[in-house]
Amino acid sequence: MEELVAEYLILKNYSTETNVALGSSKNRKRNEDKKRGGGRNEADVLGFKVIGDKLIIVHAECMVQLYGEIDKDYKKIISKFKPKNEKEIEKLAKDRYKSELKLDEKKLFFVVWHPKNEYEELKKKLQKKNKIKLVDFKDLTYCILKAIDEFIEKRKALGLVKKDFNPQAIFSAIPDGLWLLKTIKSLDYVNLIKYDENQQIKCELELP
Repeated sequence: MEELVAEYLILKNYSTETNVALGSSKNRKRNEDKKRGGGRNEADVLGFKVIGDKLIIVHAECMVQLYGEIDKDYKKIISKFKPKNEKEIEKLAKDRYKSELKLDEKKLFFVVWHPKNEYEELKKKLQKKNKIKLVDFKDLTYCILKAIDEFIEKRKALGLVKKDFNPQAIFSAIPDGLWLLKTIKSLDYVNLIKYDENQQIKCELELP
């Protein structure tokens, strides 16, 4: 899941890293020693993008499935965005980019599977109380397809892709190395991805 999210951010022109250790070198060593016990302190995916006087920071965490208990799932998710972790991410950003840039952090939590009966309630709670965007695999897939379409249109406008572009050749237009995105587009091409009743691609992630 982390690699898929990272590829999506790369296509959106973010400088992207996965499994980023957080904290001082001393703390990192301590966390490495705890790795087998799940104590490592890290961010699953970080994306950075400068727009004008702003530095957009995307902090994304990923999980295969939720427990199915709102309180338990809520505590698990917010634990990934502890204030000390966010401060470490800000330090990392300021160390790599101009310190005068205004920081704008987007907190995202991606999950592959979830019980339908609790998802919307949990989603609203995270957004309202913690400004964390909860995104499932279906929504991520739609966002990826939308991003690919936008990427191709931009390349057409720049004259890098012919306007009568053959859809079958779209895979070669997607940058090399983004194989998971190519796979998603392949599934779409053979009609294995379901849309809503109006055949619309809905993406709730409005990343700049």
